Amino acid sequence: MDYIETKILYNHDEFCLKIAGLPIMKSDRVFLPILENINHSEFLPYPELQALQLQRLQMLLKRVIKYVPLYREHYSQHLEVVQNLHSVDDLWHLPAITKEDFINAGAKNYIDERRDLQKLICRSTSGSLGKAIDLYATPFETLTGKSLYWAGWMWRITQNDRLFCMSAPHLEFQHQFVPNMFIPTTFCRIPTHCVTWLS
Repeated sequence: MDYIETKILYNHDEFCLKIAGLPIMKSDRVFLPILENINHSEFLPYPELQALQLQRLQMLLKRVIKYVPLYREHYSQHLEVVQNLHSVDDLWHLPAITKEDFINAGAKNYIDERRDLQKLICRSTSGSLGKAIDLYATPFETLTGKSLYWAGWMWRITQNDRLFCMSAPHLEFQHQFVPNMFIPTTFCRIPTHCVTWLS
């Protein structure tokens, strides 16, 4: 990345922070730890990568059951599955939560109950498939998402990549300074067993 692109990224981050009503902070405080985790995970042997994925999945499930009312209600009869999760295949034993469940529950029931809804940053789905859903994130999660969007804009994906963030449809827009490549999921040829999904 040359100096001009670096400067554009920095200005874009400042712009996004101002729009979101957040104080300006140095980008390295947020992005370098994330980048270090990604780089470390990318070169793990596959069994270790699977173990790391499982560990983080277990942590995520335990967290949402403890702090998110919607998940706690849906999974209350399936705690044994969560506590004895051995692989991602075990997720099939948990009931699916649909878009309608989110709409019916309301935002206060699908966010972490320790969070103040008024202090979270809200974005909405497009509503192209029905009623739009409001999505809430902390300032740190919002910045992490923006860093992943920039990754989708700036770096191209090849079959040699084991770890990537799938570009969202709105990234099909071509930025005037930064080359990007929109990757529809139907055209993704990277083998599933070689991919680490980021959320």
